[in-house]
Amino acid sequence: MSESHARFQKILTLAVNPAAQEGEAQAAFGKLRELVRQNPHLTAPPSYPPMPPPVEVKDDDSTGQWRLTKISTFWFALLIDNLSGQAYNLGLRSRFACDFSETPTALDITFTGSAEACESMGRAVAFLVDYINSQPQKP
Repeated sequence: MSESHARFQKILTLAVNPAAQEGEAQAAFGKLRELVRQNPHLTAPPSYPPMPPPVEVKDDDSTGQWRLTKISTFWFALLIDNLSGQAYNLGLRSRFACDFSETPTALDITFTGSAEACESMGRAVAFLVDYINSQPQKP
């Protein structure tokens, strides 16, 4: 953030502060108008760095997709945390999408990486689903 934009933000904060005296607030608004006349770009939001290009999928990469439904809220966060950690350890790119149109929430999972890692991830998903289904129902 530039020095002039930081100064603009400080004066704006003073101008809209409910605890400021009315005279102070009016003076701050006057100063803001003066700053904007000198530098009209201050009214625009700061520019953000450009987004990096998406990672290209290599020809030898494999993709695994699963849709898990009827996951109790008790297990939902634990499942996502565990699978996310497994994917990271296997070097997979992962995507988790929650489908809130279903009750309980469904989870769409996509992993991309080497064929061996995707197979390993498939075994991990199957193991976790079997484990969760073997447990007594939580209220």
